[in-house]
Amino acid sequence: VTPGPTNASLAQQFVRCITGMGSDGVRLLAATLALPRQPGAEEVEVEVKSAAMVAHLARVSKEHYAFLDAAGVLSPICRLLSCSSTQVQAKACSALGILFRHSHLFYTPFSLVVGATEDLINCLSDPDPDTCKFAAFAVGNLGFHSDQFYTTIARAIGPLLLILEGSSLKARANA
Repeated sequence: VTPGPTNASLAQQFVRCITGMGSDGVRLLAATLALPRQPGAEEVEVEVKSAAMVAHLARVSKEHYAFLDAAGVLSPICRLLSCSSTQVQAKACSALGILFRHSHLFYTPFSLVVGATEDLINCLSDPDPDTCKFAAFAVGNLGFHSDQFYTTIARAIGPLLLILEGSSLKARANA
């Protein structure tokens, strides 16, 4: 049996395909992520898959960060933090956590998205355990590479302490 392509090679192929289209490809990805959507199962699925795609590209290689930055993915991902679907919120928090994981590249653009930090901190108190877990991951990584957000994320201390008292082992580890 011949093994199929790895996740890394598929991600590389995707990035090459989109960037091979030049600025049109990057605009296409950005436009897909930024489309306004009406609430509904299909739209939630598109948002979940869009956030998962960003997270996957960032997770596979930090070398994709420049591509994701050029595609303008940060603002649309931040918009998903206030979505009514907890599944979408959890995926958005996960994507942000991964984008913040290896570099401070997205810190300043994140600070410019009105309400994003507050929305992320609010996700720490969400009743959905996955949303809390991934919000703790994102907040932790937001404070890892520089002190730029220390004052702002100080408001997250109370919700993080509550997560530490919770039953989710992974959420506690992230907090």
